[in-house]
Amino acid sequence: MQCAIFIFTIFYSLFVHANSSIDSLLKQIAKTKTDSVLCQIYLDCGDFYENINVDSAEFYYIKAQKLCEKILKNNKHLNNSELVKFSDLYSKALRYRAILYLNNKIINKPIEKFLNLSLSFAKIAKNEKAQASCYSNLGVFYFDRSIYDKALECQYNALRIFEKIKYNQGLANVYMNIANIYTIQYDYEKALTSFKRSLNYLNNEYLIARVENNMAILYKDLKKYDIAEQHFIKSLEIFKLYKDSINIANIYTNLGVLSYQKNNYSSSLDYYSKAFQIFQAKKDTSGIILSLLNMSESLIAIYQNNKTKDISLIQKSQKYSLMAFNINKKYRSIYYNNAAARNLMRTFSYLGNSKKAIYFAELYALTKDTLFSKEKSKTIAEIETKYKTEKQQRLIEKLKFQKEITQKKIETQELENKRQRTTIYAIISVVLLLCILLVVVVYFLRTNQIKNRKLRTQNHQILKQKEEIIAQRDEIAEQRDIVTKQKIQIEAYHKSLKDSIYYAENIQKAVIPDSSYVENILGNCFVLFQPRDIVSGDFYWVQKDNDYIYIAVADCTGHGVPGAFMSMMAISFLNDLFHKKSITQANQVLELLRQHLIKSLHLNEHSAKMKDGMDMIFVIYDKKRHILNYSVANNPLYIVRKTKEGISDLIEINPDKMPVGYHPNMLPFKNHEIILSEEDIIYFTTDGYVDQFGGTHGKKFLRKNLKILLTSISALPLQTQKEILLETLHKWQIQEITYPQTDDITIIGWKIT
Repeated sequence: MQCAIFIFTIFYSLFVHANSSIDSLLKQIAKTKTDSVLCQIYLDCGDFYENINVDSAEFYYIKAQKLCEKILKNNKHLNNSELVKFSDLYSKALRYRAILYLNNKIINKPIEKFLNLSLSFAKIAKNEKAQASCYSNLGVFYFDRSIYDKALECQYNALRIFEKIKYNQGLANVYMNIANIYTIQYDYEKALTSFKRSLNYLNNEYLIARVENNMAILYKDLKKYDIAEQHFIKSLEIFKLYKDSINIANIYTNLGVLSYQKNNYSSSLDYYSKAFQIFQAKKDTSGIILSLLNMSESLIAIYQNNKTKDISLIQKSQKYSLMAFNINKKYRSIYYNNAAARNLMRTFSYLGNSKKAIYFAELYALTKDTLFSKEKSKTIAEIETKYKTEKQQRLIEKLKFQKEITQKKIETQELENKRQRTTIYAIISVVLLLCILLVVVVYFLRTNQIKNRKLRTQNHQILKQKEEIIAQRDEIAEQRDIVTKQKIQIEAYHKSLKDSIYYAENIQKAVIPDSSYVENILGNCFVLFQPRDIVSGDFYWVQKDNDYIYIAVADCTGHGVPGAFMSMMAISFLNDLFHKKSITQANQVLELLRQHLIKSLHLNEHSAKMKDGMDMIFVIYDKKRHILNYSVANNPLYIVRKTKEGISDLIEINPDKMPVGYHPNMLPFKNHEIILSEEDIIYFTTDGYVDQFGGTHGKKFLRKNLKILLTSISALPLQTQKEILLETLHKWQIQEITYPQTDDITIIGWKIT
């Protein structure tokens, strides 16, 4: 779990800090008799010492804070203008203290309280920029403590205000902070959009360097390593020009993470060591913890890839993780607790201390659930939706207001036109009155009668339409209430069902061995296990007894919850069989398992569940004699062997054409033996991979294509083979349309050494 460092923008003063020398400022303190000016000088002194001496900066900020508190307590003597001025100064003093603690990772101070109090007084002062800055800084505070839903909500509050006052620098900084939150939540599309919006508002090279770093982290997570490295180097060069030690250390850390993901573990350790030295010199608690954790994980990776298995690497890794874990007890970061617990779980396991390993495994699982709960993801989505809805509502209200103004103008113009027409008619009437008076009178009477008839007809139609619309509106409102109630009931049922399935997933994960356990027994191998749903109908089972290795790979009837029940039943039976009976023949296991399923599920020719069962490959490998004893039901076994000419040749072991379960024509399962050679590769598969729909014509992948693929990649390292298999499957699914996963997928590759 390599931890990259985001660079957040923390808002400082909304005005330019004083550039005066400290001597000049101290002289002004002695001369000044006006409280508001004295308070501003204290703030300027704090600004001067901010990056030089933290204690001195804190001293002057507290002086400003206490002076404002004293004056505001006697607010009866303040007029409205003075109340606004001192509220604004008090808000600054609180915010500057909070920022000082945030920047210097001083965790034993009430940062959240200061920022909320600063926000309250910024509202009294009606300083919208200060309000937005408080919200954004609160977002950074919550991000540091892994409370991502609150962090995002605060950043969006800041964004709304900066959009309202059209403050471009604020918009750039907030968009960058939002992008960082989306990146750590793995929502890369939204993160990239936010980074690009941030760059649109930036014209400062130093701030661009921050965005470059954070975009590089995003490209790293997308596995676009070359692009990520270019952005990291560009950011590093800018920070070196500014001699910004902390951000230089941050970039070294991120280059270390990038090297780690490229499997260059020695290079990553070098970068982490450089970062650690800088963080230690600057007494940056968060940076020290992060560097210790990253160095610890790099040492584990070096150990795993070191043929000599130098245990001193694990001991050194454990030392670093314990140091980080103990320092974090004061810092109280859930994210760092999670990373430290994971490293300590692994190191204690390697050193054979199972009690400690289990303790840290439980802590790792607990903190992981806290970090990435579904409820937090849902809250973040609701915050984003709320922001977009409010923005759209403001636009609608603005358009409505403009429409009302336009309508009033039209009505005024119509009245004016009507007055002008009346005047013209009057003049014409006077001029022609003597000669056509009678004609005019008759004409106007007739015209008015026709108009009145039309108006009465139109009014009647409008009234009728209004009544129909009201009736339809009431009916729609009633239907909406019914739908809303049903939606709430369905969501509650769906959540309950989902929670049960996720709990079942945890149980299944505990029963099916993880890849590290399999690698410990088999050695050079890979495990590709990809359920279609939350739980899987596929399973694999690996055990070792002295010189014998037992392997089972099976595909149970169905997938999801029904398949998972079958897999749990089969695994339980295999474990009982392994511990209670001496297994010497592979077909013996399939026969016993078939009998157990028929008896347990009451399967027969009249049963509606007669198709319940599983396709299985079961092998027993004698390590001394290099003999593979195997029996296969429905799924074939593949062995890739190099010929004398060095050409990879695939041997397909055809299965018995019947499942492990009830079958109309049940025959004994056949037992086979084959002598294996070094460098032989055995592939165990279910039918999930070959049955996957995709390609340009939406057809199945088919076994012939899988055999060609396995033969072509057999000479590559096994982990590379796994990556190619996953990449091929991904490309097969994603064409003009994306084909969903058809079935559970399991492939195990094992190289005989």
